[in-house]
Amino acid sequence: MIVESFCRRDSGIGVCLSIANFSSEVILRFGNETQKKKYLIPITRGEAISAGAFTEPDHGSDITSLQTTALKDERGYVINGVKTFISNGRIADFVIVLCQTNSEASPPYRGQSTFIVDKGSMGFEVTELGDKMGIRMTSTTEMSFDQVRIPGENLIGSLNKGFYQVLEFFDESRVMVAAQALEWRRGV
Repeated sequence: MIVESFCRRDSGIGVCLSIANFSSEVILRFGNETQKKKYLIPITRGEAISAGAFTEPDHGSDITSLQTTALKDERGYVINGVKTFISNGRIADFVIVLCQTNSEASPPYRGQSTFIVDKGSMGFEVTELGDKMGIRMTSTTEMSFDQVRIPGENLIGSLNKGFYQVLEFFDESRVMVAAQALEWRRGV
């Protein structure tokens, strides 16, 4: 109702309000207590902003097949790939990234996992995509991951369950998108 009310007057402000914590719900639903304390408490205080990196250049919003990978080694995971059309990318303090973690999974989405990548991680670059036709108050970016090393504790929930986590998040976040799109008319 709050987002709907803001969007009635200024959709830019309403959208900014609704995506400041974008995808952090994945941590809320599936993260461990350490992740929740480290990442969610600063968001509730207005001290952090999150982003979700799910869309890829060759696949768009079809997340059933990914090229971005996270490979496990003795020190954690190494992420490689590109995500695009990422809201908050330039200003996010951390991002939830959906990666292929099992290349042998069939269908491929059964081998995907979600990870937390902190702003400033070596090999993690964010590029602004430029002007948009609308919703200009938010940035839209491309993210590249070149040998980005993250610790094992940045895996959210269970290995190879990321697709299902993101689908649950989408189910919730679509309600917010609908609230942004409602048109308000006096006397109706």
